[in-house]
Amino acid sequence: MRATPATQTIGGRAIFCCGECFGGGMRQPFVPVISLEVLMARSWTVARLVGHEDWAGVHRLWSDALADATPAGDVAGRQVGAERLEQVLSRPGVTTMVAEHDDDLVGLMVATSNPLSGLTDSACVTVEILYVTPARRGRGIGHLLLAKAAVLAEQTGATHVVSNVPSQSRDLNRFFARMGFASTVTRRITSPAALRRRLSGEEGGRPFDKVLARRRSLRARTGLTQPLEIVQAGASAS
Repeated sequence: MRATPATQTIGGRAIFCCGECFGGGMRQPFVPVISLEVLMARSWTVARLVGHEDWAGVHRLWSDALADATPAGDVAGRQVGAERLEQVLSRPGVTTMVAEHDDDLVGLMVATSNPLSGLTDSACVTVEILYVTPARRGRGIGHLLLAKAAVLAEQTGATHVVSNVPSQSRDLNRFFARMGFASTVTRRITSPAALRRRLSGEEGGRPFDKVLARRRSLRARTGLTQPLEIVQAGASAS
């Protein structure tokens, strides 16, 4: 005789089973299969490649990640339009992954495939951006996206996975440290114009140091090696 599905109420929830638990008039150990209520309420987060319909959401996540990683005064100057962002992230060697939860994009990872440095041929995958919306943090979404970086490294034969982490983001630095990422180098950045100013001594340094530098420059131009003697007014010449 073919068993028919049966239900049992546990904790106020209807649990479906295969029907054999009650077959033959003998009550056998109950084997729950799944709760219909749990099945309907459960939602899943998936990590996948970005699609054409995702770029508006990717731009939002990108802007939020930029705001998190950039001092408030610098954000406006570093914004980029959605179309330009799509062009940049669609270039060869760039992989863009999104995390989706209930049809909403809640996480973003941008990874590039390139040599470990300009002086070696060792291939690596660099996680340029890893971002999860504040409301969904602490739920494994960062792990889910980072696992995609590991898969990408295996597929491309990369020997290392590297992360570019904003220095002021303590939470993100701690996250990557927990994932086994070691600190190897410190990258500092400036503009060519700012570097030129520093090299020429136009800015920076203490005021007293600037005065000394001017005095040395004056002595070098005049050929003087000793300070000028100050003669009191009205003093007689000997």
